[in-house]
Amino acid sequence: MYNEKMEMYKEKMEAQSYAENLKMEMHKEKMEAQSYAEISRSNLNENKSRTKV
Repeated sequence: MYNEKMEMYKEKMEAQSYAENLKMEMHKEKMEAQSYAEISRSNLNENKSRTKV
């Protein structure tokens, strides 16, 4: 019985760890996408200002 409980606890902790890693990865990708969008927007605005002569 004790071993079963320990095994279940271990699996729960592994699942939580996996979920945390997934959340961190998704957050990282979201931040990279936002950064990319800001750079693209900045480049677009820069190009617009260059063509207004």
